[in-house]
Amino acid sequence: MNLPTFNYNKVTKRFIKEKKFTYSMEKNKTQPYEGRVDAIERIIITPDISTIIYFASIGGRSPREQYEWAKSQLTMQETKEAIAKKFKRSLSLPHTAGYFVSFPHITKRLSWHIGSESNLYNPKTYNTKYLSNMTTPELGCLVELLIFTQEAKLWAKASTPKEYLEMPRSKEGLEITLEHPNKLLDSTSNP
Repeated sequence: MNLPTFNYNKVTKRFIKEKKFTYSMEKNKTQPYEGRVDAIERIIITPDISTIIYFASIGGRSPREQYEWAKSQLTMQETKEAIAKKFKRSLSLPHTAGYFVSFPHITKRLSWHIGSESNLYNPKTYNTKYLSNMTTPELGCLVELLIFTQEAKLWAKASTPKEYLEMPRSKEGLEITLEHPNKLLDSTSNP
């Protein structure tokens, strides 16, 4: 039986040309960047309930105040206080434990959940300035994936949610440089 071959580049080019699919954001060329964690903070709700916030920046992108905490009009302290206030009730629920990754332009909430304790549950995305809900199809940028790896290792080691949230975190190793962006975009225009 001969199966037809599938030429991904040809089909992708056709879909791009015919605009048969859409993105939630217009795709522009990605700029090279340096992702890093600037600070890691703990929010204590009660003696038994807390959460972690990773304040991350993406260096090398314009406008810098949108991507880097050191240049942002927002401060990490104001953002920490706003997150504590907005999420105090939901962080007090006994069946979740998790953390936040906050950039000046976007904040993500990731939680471990009682329904499937080895999987992150329903990541939520917010506009950092207003903490209003956003919809994005992405899991995360490269620095977020490094944070995820650290958190997954801590979650796997901990015997209780409280122990997990009290474990020390380190910024060491939580930086990455995207040297060659647009590999996928360039491959569709230059097969």
